[in-house]
Amino acid sequence: MTYAKQPTSVFSKLPVILVLALAYLCFWNWSEFYYVYTYGEFRGPDDFLRMSQVHAWMNGQNWFDITAYNMVPPSGGDIHWSRLVDVPIAALIVILDVFTSFEKATYLASIIWPLMLMLITITVWTLVCDRLLENYHRWLPAFFGVLTISSINQFSAGRVDHHNIQILLFGLMVLGLVNRDRSWGDYLIGFAVAFSISIGAETLIVLILVLSVIGIEWAIGADKNGRGIFKVGLALIISSLVLYAVNFHPRDYFNTRCDANSFFFLSVFCLIGLAFCGLGISSFLFSKSINTNKIIGRLLSGALLAGVALVILYLAFPDCLGDPFATMSAETKTRWLSKVSEAKSLSQVLHDFPHHWFSTVGYYLFVLLVGAFVLFNKNYRTIKVASLYIILFACVMGTLWQVRVVRTAAFLVVPFCTIFSMICWEFLKEKYQSEKFFLYGFQSGVVFFQISIVWYIAGAIFLPPERIEQNKNSNSAKVVPTLQSDLARREPGHCLASVDFEFLNTLPKANIVSDLSTSTAVLFHTNHSVISGPYHRNERAILDTLDFMGTDEATAKVITKKYQLAYLGLCTGKKANKRDDYGPNSVTAKIFRDDIPSWMEEISTVGEKFRVFKIGTN
Repeated sequence: MTYAKQPTSVFSKLPVILVLALAYLCFWNWSEFYYVYTYGEFRGPDDFLRMSQVHAWMNGQNWFDITAYNMVPPSGGDIHWSRLVDVPIAALIVILDVFTSFEKATYLASIIWPLMLMLITITVWTLVCDRLLENYHRWLPAFFGVLTISSINQFSAGRVDHHNIQILLFGLMVLGLVNRDRSWGDYLIGFAVAFSISIGAETLIVLILVLSVIGIEWAIGADKNGRGIFKVGLALIISSLVLYAVNFHPRDYFNTRCDANSFFFLSVFCLIGLAFCGLGISSFLFSKSINTNKIIGRLLSGALLAGVALVILYLAFPDCLGDPFATMSAETKTRWLSKVSEAKSLSQVLHDFPHHWFSTVGYYLFVLLVGAFVLFNKNYRTIKVASLYIILFACVMGTLWQVRVVRTAAFLVVPFCTIFSMICWEFLKEKYQSEKFFLYGFQSGVVFFQISIVWYIAGAIFLPPERIEQNKNSNSAKVVPTLQSDLARREPGHCLASVDFEFLNTLPKANIVSDLSTSTAVLFHTNHSVISGPYHRNERAILDTLDFMGTDEATAKVITKKYQLAYLGLCTGKKANKRDDYGPNSVTAKIFRDDIPSWMEEISTVGEKFRVFKIGTN
């Protein structure tokens, strides 16, 4: 089977589509380019830590050693990320360093990398739609793709964490799913799944869904002779083993961690791969036809193998068959994890951000209805489309557990919205063929209401976040305007730019305590070490940071001695440090009241956005 024939218009050619998409992305992100290139103002903590890890590797840190040594002094922070994402970013920096300074090369790389990933992602989803449609408006996948909330959040300038490449890998899985009738489709699925889990376990639910669809297609006879499921299993095993050897030193091969790629996850996916290979072999050796009894038999055999695999995993890794945060203390979950937005359930997000009733609940229910309408159309009622709908439906339901489940699968709206748009176009063209105004007007409305950002804006208009009135009688420190504080900034409520830490950079290298959101920016922009960033493996350090800033002076002094702290860094941005987050007797609350503890001395100049306090020994 070949790709569906597409219109010959110049605007249907993929290179032209990508050029237009790039032009739009540059226009939309132009101000972001400026902030990143001028100030090194990345999107958030994960991006700063990723680039810090890239720099550490480029400066000689061992490939297998991913410890963040400028965190959790003196041992270093335990980080669960893979080095695989560091490679292309480091390569870009090396190339760009030929033409500019190392610092600017880093900033440029953080602009170019997400753009590259976005264009590749658009290409992948265009190829997906090519297999599902004929003679469609080929610019639609790019249009819907660049206007998803997920792309705006995850592919913007400075977004160098691993979430965007996970989205791309999911797209490759879908590309493999719709190309299972080609020699490479099944192999692509197995490789993309293995690569995704090697980078991070946050997509585990999505990966299990994709593999479940492979099993379902085999059970109902869509993969009649079993060669497809065999190839997925073979690719999954080989890719998992190769990538595991690349990621880990031989001495760590049998280490088990339940929250990221480790011997546990290698065992999981190798068992799945072996099961797939076994089912495939049994099919093309013994099953020559498909009927109801064969389908039931396949379902039972698949369920039996799944049960055996779960028993093996339970016996070998009893602590890992549950919540990946199961080992985290209740205190940490209550005081920190419950406030991490991406780890929240849909109900929590709706409580905190009411506009998600539109942008998440409303939009995805609408897309599910669109998908159901597509499936009811006999021209598109295929195994390929049904499989994609199953994954989309399951991911939307997964938001009830954690909203981030749909972050990766958000691009599944692209094929459904594209197909629905073409169904409507054909209907409207027949009905209003002589009335161009109505034809293009109604079709524009169809496309308009399928854009996720439209629903986001509607939510912001009709269900705006509650506005908290500021206490006019507050005695908080007043910021005197300076050149630094007057600079145009993308994130004025945070301290993320290089200019925020210019004074701190003049001080001798030391250990500093700052809030969890700002800490990784301190790591990247300075040579200082911090207690912790927002990374769950460093549980004790996270609690110590919260205790220092939010409890009382006696506790803060104990933590000062424990980490040999020299400075406290306090961002005055309203988003970074909400004053209600700290107890009334805490160090932070007292500073906000201009009641600086006697054992501290402010050494930054008046008006600095990032205030620095020298910690004494008393």
